[in-house]
Amino acid sequence: MAEFAGYSYDAYGSLETTMEAISLGAWDYISKPFSPEDCRAIVKKVLEVRELRERRMKLQPETTEDPKLIGSSAMMVEFYKQIARIADASASVLIEGESGTGKELTAHSLHNMSSRRDKTFYCSSLWSYSR
Repeated sequence: MAEFAGYSYDAYGSLETTMEAISLGAWDYISKPFSPEDCRAIVKKVLEVRELRERRMKLQPETTEDPKLIGSSAMMVEFYKQIARIADASASVLIEGESGTGKELTAHSLHNMSSRRDKTFYCSSLWSYSR
């Protein structure tokens, strides 16, 4: 995927032209006169952002497939049956559990097994709302 690092410069440096340039996709804005150090700082920032994006791309899984629950123990098979039974329930579902136990995977599985699978999926952590 090609990336473009958009920068804009202006002889007058007004707030209006700065905001317009950024709204059109510029990463940064520099007014004349600018020094060689200013240019080096901009190039450094572009290279750092590009490196971070490349690292992020390497860390992302290559598949776009949704994560799935795994396991074939008797307890997991019973859990899958429970998910299938409630997948098309008209009521909202509250999934509780300790951190790292698969609550979000369970929510995705419920959504994917329901008749609403083609609609928008929204998952919210109540932890983010607590004080």
